[in-house]
Amino acid sequence: KPVLTSVNQCLVRGDVLSGEGKRQRKLGTGRHSGNGFRWVHHDGVGYYFPALAKAGAGNPKRPAVTVASEVQKGSWQDINRHHRKGRTMSKKVFSLWLDHGLRPKGESYVYAILPQVSPAELRDYLKSWPVEVLSNGTALQAVRHRDLRLTQAAFYKAGRRNVPGGPYIRVDRPC
Repeated sequence: KPVLTSVNQCLVRGDVLSGEGKRQRKLGTGRHSGNGFRWVHHDGVGYYFPALAKAGAGNPKRPAVTVASEVQKGSWQDINRHHRKGRTMSKKVFSLWLDHGLRPKGESYVYAILPQVSPAELRDYLKSWPVEVLSNGTALQAVRHRDLRLTQAAFYKAGRRNVPGGPYIRVDRPC
């Protein structure tokens, strides 16, 4: 089966926009998939895919981004058999996910969620993206926000990481 990462799913509220290269476009009803999405905007939230924006020979295979804005139907009984058979509801739903393909190995992905941002603010902010991914592996995930001079890390085993502009972080166990 394909491996997917769900980024968000909610009711559609307003336009769904995408940034592909230097172009912005309004996505209509339906499913839109591909590797060209740099960012997506819906309901005051921006979704940025920095690894996808840096396509190149040195990057691993990139997951495809799928954006859907379509009617979904169902009842509470569809997800919980303890509910009595009720009426079927129908709502337009926004869904955003990454498709890693079948049996991915050694793959990685990065995305950022920027709440309370307009499409124009999102585009301006991304012109000087301040976040650097320091590590994105099975032993350590770490990012650095250049402007805030803030580093955050999740160690999955004991290890050490040099920090730009500072000494290093060393841990003796997962934390």
